[in-house]
Amino acid sequence: MNIKSLLIIKAVAETGSFSSAAKKLNYAQSHISTQIMNLEKEIGSPLFERYNRGIVLTQKGEKLLKYADRMICVLKEMDSELKDEDSDEGEIKIVTTQTSALSLLPRALSEFHREYPKISIKLTTANVMNALSKVNNAESDLAIVAGNFSLKNLNTDEIGTEKLLIVGSDPVDFEDDSKSIPIVAFNTGCVYRKKLEDYLDKNGNVLKNITECDNIAAVISSVCAGLGITLLPEKLLTPYLKDETLLILKSDIEPMTLKLAYRKDYPKTKAIERLIAIIKREYRKK
Repeated sequence: MNIKSLLIIKAVAETGSFSSAAKKLNYAQSHISTQIMNLEKEIGSPLFERYNRGIVLTQKGEKLLKYADRMICVLKEMDSELKDEDSDEGEIKIVTTQTSALSLLPRALSEFHREYPKISIKLTTANVMNALSKVNNAESDLAIVAGNFSLKNLNTDEIGTEKLLIVGSDPVDFEDDSKSIPIVAFNTGCVYRKKLEDYLDKNGNVLKNITECDNIAAVISSVCAGLGITLLPEKLLTPYLKDETLLILKSDIEPMTLKLAYRKDYPKTKAIERLIAIIKREYRKK
């Protein structure tokens, strides 16, 4: 058993198939299958149950995955400790929501790159739960997400609170209970969508239909086209409000807390600490 085998079982468990794991790790599928078979022979027990629609871990596989996660984290910690913590080279992996990627990170990453030009940034987007899962599984160094959450393996630093607005292309009468209101939002799992649905439900409004989008540009374009209303952070909406492409329909929304999350057992380098400081300062700029 070696670290390569552990990375493979982790990838298979997370993606749910040998083919998806092969794409994720850039291996041939036959190599993935062979490594899993060798692991199963070594352990003397199946690690996955095979079904027509996919595979799931056996109890023995679940136990092995827990050890794999711990060993992968220990190796990352060792690598970080042995490297010069003042090193200006390497890679930082950030996962965040699309809203933060657009409104918060551009200037922060630009400033960080000027200070650490040899450190590459790998930026991916995901909803809150998937972002936290990536950090928890040591696939990313930092997550920037909105909402209230608590995970025992993660530390969190509060960046600030986001002012939220409900916007649309035309006025909406929220007091008329006889009319239903169409909304535009991300797929289920988005904290902003949940916030909007909860607000409308509490206000007694009926949802007519939901236009679901998989990216922020599609959400804003659909709202501008009059397909419905949406709820998003004010920082992201400012350009559209200034040119009156969108109108503020409601501003009495409870603010959302924005946080940085990172593993407790994974030491922060000086470069990561500097990046965190820049992000916090950038958010607080008016």
